[in-house]
Amino acid sequence: MNELNPYAPTTEASESPSEFDNGAAKPKSRGQVIRRWTWVCGLAAAPSFVLGFMVTRGQVLGMLTGVAIFILLYSWADLRTSPMTWRQNQVVRRTLVTTYSIRILMTVVFPVGGYLDTISGFFAAATIGALTGTTIEQDEFGFGLTLLMTLVQGSYLNVVLFIIGLLLLPIIAVITRWRQRSTT
Repeated sequence: MNELNPYAPTTEASESPSEFDNGAAKPKSRGQVIRRWTWVCGLAAAPSFVLGFMVTRGQVLGMLTGVAIFILLYSWADLRTSPMTWRQNQVVRRTLVTTYSIRILMTVVFPVGGYLDTISGFFAAATIGALTGTTIEQDEFGFGLTLLMTLVQGSYLNVVLFIIGLLLLPIIAVITRWRQRSTT
């Protein structure tokens, strides 16, 4: 490890299975990745979908299209970055899995998921209202506005997930190093 830059590439990276598991996990097929993100995004979107159905007065197609866009973006990003060295890092992998597991857990524990989705939905409605001049009380929720609202709300939720991931990363790094030291 480089003392000045702990993230500098070294020849030890591929030799240290505790930190990098190059080749340990088989690459996932495109179909497997899309199925995984369909499940994650579909489940995570459930509280927003219920709330959005009430707010948009049943504009299901706009919400489904927005969720499908997130599924495609996550799948593309996963397929594109999975062979990269930083994604092979055990700490990064654990952080990503933990972050999305927390999101799924918040969805299953409906009051927490509902609260987070409600707050982000209000922020999305305020943003859309400021941009378009519409309000939730108006009956103007067609496909386009519902899609835009879904994309903005999903983006806000992703910012929250990013912050959670950033907060978890050093904690998971410490736990991983502690586990590595306790096994050697």
